[in-house]
Amino acid sequence: MSFRAEVIGGKRFDETLRGVSDGEDVDFCIQLGPDVVLVIAPRARLEHRHSSVGRLRDHWLRRSVRGNLFLYYKNWNHGLLNRICYWWLWAGYCLVAMIASMRRASREPWDALRTGEAEANQTIRRPHGASAT
Repeated sequence: MSFRAEVIGGKRFDETLRGVSDGEDVDFCIQLGPDVVLVIAPRARLEHRHSSVGRLRDHWLRRSVRGNLFLYYKNWNHGLLNRICYWWLWAGYCLVAMIASMRRASREPWDALRTGEAEANQTIRRPHGASAT
């Protein structure tokens, strides 16, 4: 991402997030407000190389749940449509966890689901600026 300095002013990324923080870019852009126009540069070329350093090694569901629930709890936990979308997301997560658990004959996807939810809750309930333990 790149922004003009006058657009972002004193805005900062959420300092309560630690480690791999999916959703931090979306959260930052939400802070800019609805009047800011975000533009994609279609001719820009990049290569995203994933590193294993600092990455979660358990089921991918943990990371997905943590990032999406963080965004919901912080920014979208109001209004009927948002609540319906939230429960629809949970229905999908539960379906994925159920199928993955049956295929693996393991509880790991369900554990990842619960852990991701707990981490999102912990992040959102931590006082602003407090460090993670």
